[in-house]
Amino acid sequence: MILWTTLAGGIAIGVSMRGEEILEYIYRFHVEMVIAPENRILKARDLKFIL
Repeated sequence: MILWTTLAGGIAIGVSMRGEEILEYIYRFHVEMVIAPENRILKARDLKFIL
């Protein structure tokens, strides 16, 4: 296992144990996802205010 620090903190997941459950939730409730590289996390975090 490789460990590193990230701005993502608690939302950084290597392998989700509930992957199927999370995908089902995303599809059912039309959740929008944002994929951001480490150097753009702070900017991506601010996107939640642009709805």
